[in-house]
Amino acid sequence: MNKEIRKGQLVTSRAGRDKKRDYIVYDWDDQFVYVVDGEYKRLANPKKKNINHLWYSEKIDVDLQGKMEEQKKVTNKDIRDALERLLQS
Repeated sequence: MNKEIRKGQLVTSRAGRDKKRDYIVYDWDDQFVYVVDGEYKRLANPKKKNINHLWYSEKIDVDLQGKMEEQKKVTNKDIRDALERLLQS
């Protein structure tokens, strides 16, 4: 995998029915990135996207990233708030 992916990173879908929808990276494996937006795709059921079907932003919500990496409880509201902050900056 040559793209640098981090938890809490802002990404935008570039293919599929959700084209141009913004998400936050929740997790990933060799082929797929699991993304959430706290509303349409919640933490209980993250969206599975092909790695090549996303635009990757340099923006990362460090508060959310820290919570995810420390395996602290993250809520859908935390995701929505982080997404809003990233889109405004």
